[in-house]
Amino acid sequence: KTEYYEEAWELSGHRYARAKRTLGRRSYDKGNYADCIEQFREALHVQPVNPQLWYLTGVACMRLERLDEAAEAFVRCCQQQNRDEEFPEAYVNLGAIYVKQGDYSKAYNAFTESMRLNRDNWKVVENLMLTTLVLGK
Repeated sequence: KTEYYEEAWELSGHRYARAKRTLGRRSYDKGNYADCIEQFREALHVQPVNPQLWYLTGVACMRLERLDEAAEAFVRCCQQQNRDEEFPEAYVNLGAIYVKQGDYSKAYNAFTESMRLNRDNWKVVENLMLTTLVLGK
């Protein structure tokens, strides 16, 4: 029940990030992206090193067309990933945001990095080729 997580959050003095992550994930699964973002932001304020949570925050922001916030979240996800936990999809989404914003140079860099991490995804290859053509490389 969600009220238990809210109570845990309050009793912890707003320090128990897992409560907010769980509440945010429930909102995400229900498609309530605005609430999801708010819950995730509170969890990330307490525990900012969580690439998966930054990724989900970025996806939720994209769904609401909050592209600047989504880009920021995906950048944070990409900065925090390691060999055990890589997010090539974060680079793809970041590239797609940059394309929508008309920044093809940044999109090219994001798609190139995604390609480095996941060579088997034909969508990444296609996006990289289209961005390369737009840039005239």
